[in-house]
Amino acid sequence: MQRTFAPINAGWRAGAVPFESFFGPQMNLSPTASRFDTSISWLAATGNRAALAVFDHYGGDVIFARNRELTGTLRAALADIGWPPIALPEKNLSTIVSVPLNGLHPSHVLGALADRNVVGSVRDGNLRLSVHFYNHEDDIQHLVAVLKDLH
Repeated sequence: MQRTFAPINAGWRAGAVPFESFFGPQMNLSPTASRFDTSISWLAATGNRAALAVFDHYGGDVIFARNRELTGTLRAALADIGWPPIALPEKNLSTIVSVPLNGLHPSHVLGALADRNVVGSVRDGNLRLSVHFYNHEDDIQHLVAVLKDLH
């Protein structure tokens, strides 16, 4: 089966004899699945390390609690302005909040949000929003102001 796929980003470990293959001019790929090995993306790894350090600093429980608080604030603020989010059982709540567009054209809503530096998307006729612990209540109020203007 692996012979039907072509390695497109073969790294130095994908060679039949790795220490003889990474200087070229040809690369004889391994006959095993290691032919698909790639090198680590060092820029992404460095970024991941910095981003994940936040969890070490604050702890997962604190981040989870903050996300839950912000999501509750977002859901309540949306309902207060007549944009009630889709109701879900408690066990299904996440930081993703879906709001029916109620006939508004998706590109109109997304354009208005983008013009005011708010990022959202549309999925299955619903505005999809998400918060995370780095958001602030001011971000939610800014979003709510934009959506209020669309009514």
